[in-house]
Parts: sequence; C-alpha cells; structure tokens
Amino acid sequence: MNVQEIDRIAAAIYDAPLGEYIGRDGAGILAEHAANERLLKNNEFLYRKGETTNSFYIVTEGRLALVRERSEDAKELIVHVLEKGDLAGELSFIDQTPHTLSVYALGEAAVLRFKSDDIKPL
Repeated sequence: MNVQEIDRIAAAIYDAPLGEYIGRDGAGILAEHAANERLLKNNEFLYRKGETTNSFYIVTEGRLALVRERSEDAKELIVHVLEKGDLAGELSFIDQTPHTLSVYALGEAAVLRFKSDDIKPL
C-alpha cells in the first residue's frame, strides 16, 4: 500500500465510531498494518448467519443490509441498513461467536476488514 492509500484508509477508520476510541494515531496504525479492503457487488453477502469470520468491518462505500430470515415463510427481513462509517460483525468479533444475522450489499459497496490475528500484535 502506498502512503495515499494508507491515509485514505486511516481517514475512513478515524471517521467511523471506532475512531473516537483509538484516535488518529490508532487509525493510522490500523490502516498500515491491519486493514484489508473488500469490494462487494449488488446482493453479494459479506457474511451469512451462522458463519464465524473472526473479523469486523467498517463500511466505506455504499450500503449493506442486516437481514434475518423469517422461519414461517423463509423470506428475509431487513433489520437495519448500514452506511458509510458503520461497523459490521463487531459483536461476533468480540465474543468469538457465529454471526446472528446475514449481511449483504445493497448495490456496490466497499468495506475495510480487520481480522483478529492482524489486530492482536497492535
């Protein structure tokens, strides 16, 4: 990653709720050492209910739907829509438990992925 890319990612981290707790320096460290960007196509799943990803995500572009499948008719119920700066998967990341909801892109979207193995050394 070049310096401009690191600065762009650090700004996205700092502007997210996480930035309030780690500050600009922490955002810079995460951007340089732990962030991986992932692009999602329309309706592409970031993760599905029951999966364990050992990661959390920051939405940097587009919107993602948090969905629950209704057992009575197997249709999806959108519980919440995540937008730029929102976190996804943080509860499963902290608890090291499977995801309780599925998340997919509503149009093209981008996220920063932070894996537990990448963050531990920091």
